[in-house]
Order: sequence, then C-alpha cells, then structure tokens
Amino acid sequence: MPRNRAVIAAGNRVVGGMSADGSEIRGDGGLVAPALIVPITIDLAPRPAAGMLALTRVEGTLSVPRRAGSPIVIGQASRSWVGGAESLFVSLPTGTSERSCDLTYPVSPLMTRAFETLAGSAGPTDIEMRLSMSVSLAWVSRTWNNVPPDDVEPVPEIEALGLVSELRPVWHTPAGDMPVHVTRERWAESILPALGLDRLRLLAVRLPAEDRWGSRHIPRKFDAARRALDAGRYAESIRACRDVRRMVQRRLAGNEKERVVDAIARLRGAPAESPQMVFIDAMWTVLVVLTNAAVHDDDPDTSPPEFTAADARSCLLVTAILLEQLADSVDPMQ
Repeated sequence: MPRNRAVIAAGNRVVGGMSADGSEIRGDGGLVAPALIVPITIDLAPRPAAGMLALTRVEGTLSVPRRAGSPIVIGQASRSWVGGAESLFVSLPTGTSERSCDLTYPVSPLMTRAFETLAGSAGPTDIEMRLSMSVSLAWVSRTWNNVPPDDVEPVPEIEALGLVSELRPVWHTPAGDMPVHVTRERWAESILPALGLDRLRLLAVRLPAEDRWGSRHIPRKFDAARRALDAGRYAESIRACRDVRRMVQRRLAGNEKERVVDAIARLRGAPAESPQMVFIDAMWTVLVVLTNAAVHDDDPDTSPPEFTAADARSCLLVTAILLEQLADSVDPMQ
C-alpha cells in the first residue's frame, strides 16, 4: 500500500514532508484504554547551516470522512521536539533529516463500536481516514558549544551544558492533509482485537462468473444491496436481495414453478434429499420469506415492518451463501 504524503512549508517554500501508511496503523490498550496508534515519518529537506530549521511540534487531527455531513473526528495527537532525550529535530546541510514517531489517539467505547460497524460494513473498498496536519518550525539562529565552534560569542556560564541553540519561531508554517487507507481485513483481524473487540470476522464470497452465468446483472444487484446496507437503507437492501433471488430463479430454474434446489441438484448430480440440498432449500425458503416482506412493506392495511441493520446484513449473508453455492454448481472449483 503506497504511503500518502503531506508537505511542510515555511512561508511559501516547501521545506519537508510527512507520510503515513495505513498498513502500519495498529490498535492498543484493549478494553481498558483503547487507542489507535498512527505511525508517521517526517523529513526535513537539506538547508544551509545559516538557514537551519528546527521542527519543534507536529500535530495531527484524525477523522473519518462521511459521504454526507461533517467527518467523524476521532481526536488530536501531537509530538514535540524541544530538547529532551531525542534532541532537536533540525535540517542538515548535507542531506535529508528524517524521524519517525507514533501519534496516539485514545478512543471512547462508543467510538470503538463505531469502528466495529465501519469495519463490518459489506463494502470491498478500504476504509479511508484523514490526517489533518499542523507543524511548528523555528529558525536556529545561533548555536553555542558546537564542534567546530560556530561564529558566536562564547558564554562561559553555559559551556558545560552541551549544545545550546537559539530558536526563532517561523510564523507561517502550513502543512497539508493526508488520506490514509486501511483495509477492512486489517481492521477486523488486527486493529479491532487490539481495541478489545475480537468478534468480527470477514469472509470472501465467490460469485458466479459472468461468462459461465450469462448475466452481469446479478453481481451488480448484489453490490447494490451491499451499498444500500452500508448507507443504512435496510429495506432497500433487502429488496435488492429479492431482485437477486428472482434473477437466479429465472436463470437457473427457467420458470417460477421449478424449485431452485431441484435445478442445483440436477447440475451437481446430487439427490434432492442429500444434506447439502436440504441446506440449500432451507436457505432459499428463508430468503423468500424475508425478501417478500420487504416488498410488501407499503401495504396500507398493515403496519410496515421495520428492518434493522442486522436484518439487512443477515439477508445479504444468506444471499451470499446461495450465490456461493450457485457459483460452485455452474463453475466448480478444482
């Protein structure tokens, strides 16, 4: 996965950059103190000694963009370099200066559950997060006790203190934003368990190949059901699953009277009373009941059913189970 990069500027001049890789984001703290750890790498471009810059602070606001409305802000995290064990982070006259650090974002239990829902949504694409960065820079105007010594007036009182620098803040230090993409597999298999949530599992579903199935509409309608689920339109998602069911009925059985399970049994050369066919028949019956209910929710004489995310997700999973079975019937895996 490529690293995403944001620039660091002083005034109108680019003086460095920052990068992050979604595959390096990790969880920490478990249920007691859950936190997201976002590693970033910072580099300062070479500069002459007389124009040396020090990066004294970096701060990142981590958020999750939404299709509609304001982004979900996870929090702010920062790192400072003003002396201390790692000394100043300064530009060098002979090459690029680089450092890596972790930005730590404590997350609330509610936010952790939101991550679980986000990772469990049915979409195949990565989850996009965004780092909005800001930095503080200073010009290193003078340094005492250097070897060889700089052209500064010696100060005996600080000679035993090691390197001592005078920093003059740069007023305008714009920094860019970085999109960071995290795969759903990494969320489910690595990050969420480290946050105390280890109940989510991701499974791949094999759909019938278009050249063997003869239709591009079934996979597209399945994807429409998935998108409706992710958008919170649960009844619409279930209705799209009904469309998939009816397409399968027409393509596989050829008419509304022949049972799909009989058609699958014929393709496989399996007896209709075999455990596999009994299972498929039961799943088909479940799908018929639920998807028909979503189509009839506009009956003025009855209260329309209220479908939940669990209802729509279960319906999509049952549809996926049947499509996997159908894929194996028309194009068996060797």
